Amino acid sequence: MQIYIHIGMHKTGTTSIQKILLNNSEKLKTLGYRAFVNLPQMNAKNNEYFDPAWLRHRVDLAKKDGLQAIIFSAEMISTFNSRQLNSFMEAFIDYDVSFIVCFRHWVSFLPSRWAQNCSRRDTQSFHAYLKNLRNHDRTHVDARFDIVVERLIATNPRNIKIISYDNATTLGRLLPTCLSAFDLPQIFVNSFQGVNLRANITTDIENTELVRLFNGLYSLRNTLESNELFMAISKAIPVERSYDFSKNIRTILHNHEELKKQLVDIIKENRITVPLSRNDNHITRWEKSVEEISSGFIFNPHNAMLFADVPDVEFVCSEIELDDLPVRIQEKMAVAFRIVDAQNN
Repeated sequence: MQIYIHIGMHKTGTTSIQKILLNNSEKLKTLGYRAFVNLPQMNAKNNEYFDPAWLRHRVDLAKKDGLQAIIFSAEMISTFNSRQLNSFMEAFIDYDVSFIVCFRHWVSFLPSRWAQNCSRRDTQSFHAYLKNLRNHDRTHVDARFDIVVERLIATNPRNIKIISYDNATTLGRLLPTCLSAFDLPQIFVNSFQGVNLRANITTDIENTELVRLFNGLYSLRNTLESNELFMAISKAIPVERSYDFSKNIRTILHNHEELKKQLVDIIKENRITVPLSRNDNHITRWEKSVEEISSGFIFNPHNAMLFADVPDVEFVCSEIELDDLPVRIQEKMAVAFRIVDAQNN
């Protein structure tokens, strides 16, 4: 009985892989596999829901049913600290465990990860995100992929398979490469050759900028930490208060055209271009660390490297922060969002 633990990371096609696992559950069963995706019982950060006995029971049931393998997939596992990861692994004592992890080079990963954080909770500009990441790069896994690998190695698994997102996408084989890491039959793997991925493309930057500003206002008016998700990842702790307004902003601003125009104009006036290159001193150091520790674990190396050919990126974004907005604009946002008295709602 083989256990495959797919830990992401974020923004590496994980959602697409998880959809394949869930949508093909019956087919996987005929191949001797069972998959579980993003279950609260898997979240070792949250004592209220984490349940290693439940996980162990799922494995025992799969073995009893005569299955050959079970897959657990959750990006949150990549953000576990050593203690949390060890607690998670207690559910799989006496079983062979393989970790599957996918890394995406920072020049394309960071804009996408920042946008995801903004859509889910945070308010900082990309410029501020980069600055804070550099200041917290001893502990923050968005920067230090090598920390993730170190923690996996320390659990003494049967295998660690590190997938290069960049090497796979260059060849147009991200999904087949990831599915191959589960040792699934090649005929099943090849059926996903050429399937388009959309989940990891950062396209609507303007909406991201609007969402993060409203996130900031909500945090301010409710005396909440403004970038709690960023810090929670760094500290390997759960977010106390999460909210996702990304689906509501267009609706809100549709009824406030003047406010939308004012905000968009301010965003455009404060646009900057942030060059992202593997020659950046911080990125060079992060890359060297993960290349060194990943040697021998890379599932799809190119020229024996995790990151072989990585083109530079010029990311266009706004450096405007909530505090930079005029008070009158913030008040209009509050009225539009109905959060002036949110504490009493």
